[in-house]
Amino acid sequence: MNAARLDRPPSLIGSFFDFYDRAVRVLVRIAELLTIILAFFITGAMILGVFFRFVLNSSIVWTDEVCSLLLAVVMFLVSGIGFHDRIHIAVVFLLDRLPPAGQRVLDVTLHAVSAAFFALVAVEGMKVAEVGMGMALATAPLPRGVFHLAIPIGGAFTVLVCLNNIANVVRGREKPQFGGVD
Repeated sequence: MNAARLDRPPSLIGSFFDFYDRAVRVLVRIAELLTIILAFFITGAMILGVFFRFVLNSSIVWTDEVCSLLLAVVMFLVSGIGFHDRIHIAVVFLLDRLPPAGQRVLDVTLHAVSAAFFALVAVEGMKVAEVGMGMALATAPLPRGVFHLAIPIGGAFTVLVCLNNIANVVRGREKPQFGGVD
C-alpha cells in the first residue's frame, strides 16, 4: 500500500470531519456575531441608563439586571470562540520544549479534559436553566431561565469546538497551539 494512503482517513470519515469542521466554523461565526450584537446592546442600554438617571432624573430600572445577565451570556459564548481561536490562557514554558508528538498528545489531552468539563457545565447548566424558568427577573417580565440557557448552550458549543480541535490535531490539520498569542 501507498504510504500517503495510510496517512489519510477513509473518504467517508474524512468527509464527515470536513463537514464537522465547517459546521463548527459557522457556529463560531454566529457566536461572534451574537457577541458583537450583545456587546452593542449592553453598551447602549448602559449609556441610556446613565442618561436617564443623571440627565432626565428618571431611572430605567431593568438596565443593571438585564445587562449583568447578558454579560454572563457573552462569557459563555466567548468560551467556545476562545478555544476555537486558541486564545485561551496557557503556560508554555515546558510545553514548547516537548517534541512534536508530545505536544500533540498534550494538546489532545487538554482539549479532551476541557470538553469533559464543559460537558458537565452543559448538563448541570440545563438544571439551572430549568429552575430559572420558574423565576422572573425583579425588574423585567422575563424568566431568569432564558438567560441561564446560555450555560448549557455555551457549554455544548465549547464541547463541539474542543472536539473539533482534537479532530484537527489528530488528522494533522492543525499544529498544537498553546496560548494563542505570541
